[in-house]
Amino acid sequence: MENKNAIWLLMGDFNEVREKCDRLSKIVCASSMEAFNSFIHEADLEDFAMWGRKFTWMSQDGKSLSKIDRFLVCHGFLAHWNMASVTALPRLHSDHSPLILVSDFYDFGPIPFKIFNSWPQLDGLHKIVLDSWAKPIKGGDNDKLLLRKFQPLKNDIRCWRYSLRNKENEEYGELVKKIDLLELQAEQRGLSSPERASWKKWKSRIIEIDSIRRLDLNQKARESKRRCGVVEMIKRRDRTVSPSNL
Repeated sequence: MENKNAIWLLMGDFNEVREKCDRLSKIVCASSMEAFNSFIHEADLEDFAMWGRKFTWMSQDGKSLSKIDRFLVCHGFLAHWNMASVTALPRLHSDHSPLILVSDFYDFGPIPFKIFNSWPQLDGLHKIVLDSWAKPIKGGDNDKLLLRKFQPLKNDIRCWRYSLRNKENEEYGELVKKIDLLELQAEQRGLSSPERASWKKWKSRIIEIDSIRRLDLNQKARESKRRCGVVEMIKRRDRTVSPSNL
């Protein structure tokens, strides 16, 4: 990297290891490993120590593991963010571990309650609605009757979703622990056929749960985009009718 004033960060799958211990496989190419290390040295880059796990890639059969994904940064990057760290996360949807480079932390606040499009696909919502709607209420004006119908329905749905989310999070957490344990064991020894079958089954369930969650995230993104559009429209209107324009 010839521009010494710039800050360089390279990241991704380099498809090569730096040391023999970075690959749990019978095949290790010494010349390719030497060429990769020479590139890092000549480019004056630094490699991060990685937390979370030892390897970033695992074959579909669970027999081969390698550390081929990484962040490479220049000295200027480390001078600005000397507390930065890299963590490898569990491999849930890919044969590669997601890598996170962390320098700052943010709190985006609590998530508001909403009714999401994914909920009809979950167990129990239909019964919750029927049971709540069948509850008797006292007389009054039609609009007040409807209001008193909707309020307990909303509370019942909230309690149902809270209970279901806790069970889902508990199941998800247990699946992540099981997958993580097997992958860590695979870094030390080969997995048996039953273990590989369980590993694939658990990962499929993780993907199923995340597909439901993805529906909610897509809905949130659309709502956020609409809100931003409304805010921008109001700003344009206010600029149009401001005293300076009258």
